[in-house]
Amino acid sequence: KLFKKLRPWTQQNEGQVTSDKNQDHYHQQSGSSENSVWCGVEESTLRETHGPRNVEKLRTMAYMGLCLSFQQHHKFFRMKDKLVAWVHGDEEREEELFYGPPGKNLYAIVINDEYAFRHIFKNGGTTVNTLTHSRQIKSDALGDRSLVAVVRDPIEHFLSGWAECGFRSTNSDENPSFSLSYEFDERIRSWEENVRTCLPRYREKSMTEYCNCVSHSYPQTVFLLDPVTGQSIDPSLELLGSLNELHGMLEIVGLKYDESSRSPVRASSTNPIKVEKYQWDKSLLSDETLRRICELVILDYYLLDFEPPAACLDQVTSNIASIGDVSL
Repeated sequence: KLFKKLRPWTQQNEGQVTSDKNQDHYHQQSGSSENSVWCGVEESTLRETHGPRNVEKLRTMAYMGLCLSFQQHHKFFRMKDKLVAWVHGDEEREEELFYGPPGKNLYAIVINDEYAFRHIFKNGGTTVNTLTHSRQIKSDALGDRSLVAVVRDPIEHFLSGWAECGFRSTNSDENPSFSLSYEFDERIRSWEENVRTCLPRYREKSMTEYCNCVSHSYPQTVFLLDPVTGQSIDPSLELLGSLNELHGMLEIVGLKYDESSRSPVRASSTNPIKVEKYQWDKSLLSDETLRRICELVILDYYLLDFEPPAACLDQVTSNIASIGDVSL
């Protein structure tokens, strides 16, 4: 029953043969049929790390060749409980990392009776909205649905949020975060300072209007915190994948992906204003700017499967080791 719920597409494709590429991901063997390798991870390791429900989800992703999503789901659900315990072991870490999810009025997009798409800003929300013709709901309207979400490189997500807010800005030519009078690295450094200033622990009530867009550059994993307490992972989250494999993740939960559903107005690659003023290139950022952004979105590096920049690699690696040592 769980497998059918997780993969409604199997009922429509019964009897069909998966592609050779997908079979390669799913049927790699490591000496015996009892220890298959799924997307580079031995099945025995997965069963030691995850409960039966998560193993079935990982099996589905591997079967479909969604190995980027497989790795995100694997790390997130392997780390989340230890991460929560580690954060709550220090008051300063609690304040720094767990400040509650933004966008409570734009919590999720209904897909069907069983699933909703958790709207992490700049991670496919407009596309899913177009595909479903569905309303966005608050967290208390989720009902019995489970959540599916997708993630992307944390620095790229931060920069995509910058481009979105620049596009929306009514005074971009005067704002050092967006004005072309400044070098790219200077603009991004200014934007990082804006986002940091607007974090809940620093923000003043008078700054509400000034801060109304910065959450587009918040850490993605902040959106995955419990919408009520903000102090643990959202218990409704069931599937986590890669934005690069959005089509496959939506197929798993019963929604057919259509490439034409991508919004040319919002996409950075096709929107003329974003192309002219807000194209971004990580390679143009200084080590200091990368370090500051990394510190701002560091929760993503703890929970998601992305390589941190060299400027903060030692800090991330050390803290991940500490999180792994936590006893539950």
